[in-house]
This record gives sequence, structure tokens and C-alpha cells, in this order.
Amino acid sequence: QLHASNQSVTFPGAVTVTGALTSSTTTIGGGNLKVFTTDTTISDGTQDYVYTVGAGVEKVEIVLGRVKTNGNDKIEVRLGYGSTPTYIGSAYISAATRVRDNNLTDAWDDDDDHWQLNFGVNSSTVQHFGQISINNAGGNRWVMHSVLGKIGGASLVQTAQELNMGQTLTTIKLTAETSFDSGTIRVVEYRIV
Repeated sequence: QLHASNQSVTFPGAVTVTGALTSSTTTIGGGNLKVFTTDTTISDGTQDYVYTVGAGVEKVEIVLGRVKTNGNDKIEVRLGYGSTPTYIGSAYISAATRVRDNNLTDAWDDDDDHWQLNFGVNSSTVQHFGQISINNAGGNRWVMHSVLGKIGGASLVQTAQELNMGQTLTTIKLTAETSFDSGTIRVVEYRIV
């Protein structure tokens, strides 16, 4: 048994939880918590980055490292289901803000065919960095939040988004309207197995 109150606990290596992980308010799973990591270098001309999630996924974190798109491209996220993915084509609920030079310059809310991560940047030299977190909110409902900064664009975009899929999540797709040019993508996936 481990008891902690307002303390942090650090483990030097991998941790496997057998049985239920219980707090005073929540029981998490009834199996083992496993963490999977994938690193990808984006090559010039790639339009889509597709990640296949495993069974029992509860959370997926996607970290962008200096990802550059072609020109004025927006980066979009779609969720898919099935072994040959079908991507959900509607009902992505979104809210976002952009801060530039310490001022709120844009905001939007939307019900669309994708989650949008950024505004068009009018430059082929801008690089995006930050984190996207997609979390299971129960059943087939997924909530995403992201914070992306821009090198060469001096702005910060923050989003909060939701989708009730009605199907089991199998695939996450990031799309640049034209193409990704360069950068790295790291995916960290948390599964209860």
C-alpha cells in the first residue's frame, strides 16, 4: 500500500499496476496500465500522419516538435474507427483562442468535420510546437485539448474540443491542408489492458 497526501512519488523506471488503481474518489481500470511511445520524423510532402491506437486506450498525447507545414496550411485532427478506418465526418465540437503579441487576436467555436489545431499562418517558415491531449470521457466520447506555439509566427493557440464517436476509436489522423514539410511527432498512448 502507498499513502501520500500532497506529496509526489517518483519511480525510476517503468511501472505496471496489477489490479485496480484506486483513489479516494475514482477507480481506474481493472487491469494493467501500459504506456506506449512512438517517434516519427515528418518528411517533405507528407499530407497525413496516421496513428493506430490499441485496444483499451484511455489517453493519447501527441507532441509536435518544430512541425512545419507548406505555406498557409491549417493542421486538422480526425478520429477514425474500424480496421480500415472510417473517419467521423461531423459533430466535432470546438472552441479556440489565439494570443499574439500579448493580445487575444482570434477566437472561434465550431461544429465541423474535424478538430482544427491552428489558424492559417501565411508563411512557409513557421514551425509549430506543443502538445495535443486526447482523453476518453467515457464510452465513445473523446475530449481533446491542445496548446500550440509558433516559431516564426509569435503566437499561441489553445483549443478545447469534444466528439461523441458512437464507435470504438482505432485511429487518429493529423492532416495538413497541403502537406507537412518537416518536424517530429511523438505519440504517448496510455492503455488499460
